Amino acid sequence: MTTHSRTVRHNLTMLRLWAVALLLASLAGAQDVARMRQVTDYYFNDYQFMGSVLVARDRTILFNKSVGSANLEWMIANSPGTRFRIGSISKQFTAAAILLLEERGKLSISDLVSKHLPSAPPAWSDITLMHLLSHTSGIPDIETLPDYPSWEPFPSPVEKTVARFYPLPLQFQPGERYRYSSSGYIVLGYIIERLSGKSYEQFLKENIFDPLGMKNSGYDSNSAVLARRASGYGTYCPPAGCSTTIAESGDDPVVIRNPENAHFIHMSIPHAAGSLYSTTEDLLTWEQALFGGKLLSKQSLTKMITPGKGNYGLGLNIQKRGGRLVIGHSGGIEGFSAYLAYYPEDKTVIAVTANLGNAGTLYRQLSRLAYGEAVVLPNERKAVAMPARWQDFAGVYARPDDARGKYSIVNDGDRLMVVLPNKTRLRLLAASENRLFLEHRDVEFEFVRTEGRVTGLVVRTEGAEVSYTRE
Repeated sequence: MTTHSRTVRHNLTMLRLWAVALLLASLAGAQDVARMRQVTDYYFNDYQFMGSVLVARDRTILFNKSVGSANLEWMIANSPGTRFRIGSISKQFTAAAILLLEERGKLSISDLVSKHLPSAPPAWSDITLMHLLSHTSGIPDIETLPDYPSWEPFPSPVEKTVARFYPLPLQFQPGERYRYSSSGYIVLGYIIERLSGKSYEQFLKENIFDPLGMKNSGYDSNSAVLARRASGYGTYCPPAGCSTTIAESGDDPVVIRNPENAHFIHMSIPHAAGSLYSTTEDLLTWEQALFGGKLLSKQSLTKMITPGKGNYGLGLNIQKRGGRLVIGHSGGIEGFSAYLAYYPEDKTVIAVTANLGNAGTLYRQLSRLAYGEAVVLPNERKAVAMPARWQDFAGVYARPDDARGKYSIVNDGDRLMVVLPNKTRLRLLAASENRLFLEHRDVEFEFVRTEGRVTGLVVRTEGAEVSYTRE
């Protein structure tokens, strides 16, 4: 055999091996996508989620699906073009707007707030724009104010909302610690309007949404007629448990567990802290533009994603999940929740928008599947016989730092029930001698024994765990 023939044969062998590897990778990816579809359908069919999900990696969309109804009263299906309120995901757009103004010489994020708001109270004399951006200002969060529910449903110009914060005492000295506060972002929105001479809505449209081609994103309005806007919902379970009825939406049945229309909020209230709407596809465009250098300078982006106190950057959380760096943010506002995450190592984007349920739950499941990790759904868990001493588990379990977060475990005939903090009663099934789980929920309870006596409880949900002490 000639050298040339051996070389050709070697190259053909390598080509076959490469083709096999590519096929195997493709099949593995297909399996992940199939599992993503199965997981998404589970949460929809169990009526824990309605909305849209999208997973993309390096400009390739791997999974893009919508489930449930944009409007339950008319049974109009959600689609990738459905517009959802995204709550606090709005904060990263506000942070980017501030950095654009800095690049144009209008401000510096080290400026004192009083430089741009002469009416700011003396107590704010040491607060900088950076403090507002990083949740270290000490200004109390708007949603924690005792009178917030009384003015949440009514229109409020941003200057009026900001003026409500002026007489409030700071919770700590500026820069001393991290404490999440939407109030600071509302103040930032007011500053954007003062320095640009435009409304917050107009500034974002002209400087972010239009240039990036985000045609399905904007500032939400209670009065405007907005095409393809989803209605927001919550669910209510009475102490006896959730009833189930079936309604038809095209060919797909919808399992309804006491849905309710969301409480009303006037969208002038959250302003730059949580007023925006978008779609999963527009959010993908945003991530690719932001991290692809199409909007901000490299220096500005570095500021935005450098973690400070609380692992918070500017409008973004920066943390490790499964050993991988992830930059993202959750969002929640009456009737809606959302989650947007970017994994810079391989440019993976996961976007979840919901008009029912917790977007974070589905995000965490999809993030595991995106990296080849296993996901066990609640209905796939296998129950074993209850342990002989299961009555010992009955009691009240609490955390010293959270008086509201108590769990009551009660005997109910031949069943063991948990009474959640919201008074809902759900059945516990056994996984092992001291580990029980909620039927059809991703929640596990492990009881701790000390010298044979049950003294505590560890609650695990979606990978997180919290310890409770028996009272």
